[in-house]
Amino acid sequence: MLFDPKRNARAREAEALTIDYERTRLNHLGIDKELEWAGLDDCLAGYDVLSYDPGKPAPTNRMIEVTSAIPSPLRFIVARNEWEQAQKLGTAYVFHVWDMQKPTPVLYERTIAQVARHIPTDNGDGRWLSVEIPLDNE
Repeated sequence: MLFDPKRNARAREAEALTIDYERTRLNHLGIDKELEWAGLDDCLAGYDVLSYDPGKPAPTNRMIEVTSAIPSPLRFIVARNEWEQAQKLGTAYVFHVWDMQKPTPVLYERTIAQVARHIPTDNGDGRWLSVEIPLDNE
């Protein structure tokens, strides 16, 4: 894939929105742990931000794949690598999809269970590499 500066800037902006959102969420939950912006250094990690959820005895990992929505109809793209990571990590993996077309960006959060019904299967010699997922009101 060719480097697209506008797309890259939009992706970084969406990731920064998730960092801000997650810091606020962690603060409200009383979790005093620092986030990791994994996508800044490693685009092959399969997720962009490492955050946390409440757990016993300690907080549990929450891996977040961040993307911005594509308009008309509102949708986002999941790459095979991201989906394979999601399957490995199970409920610890979530998708943050930002609608950047709004004056104030809007976050849509999707679990792997919500995304799974849209994932294609490989058939014959065919192998899917990416898929467009609609952002319907699940």
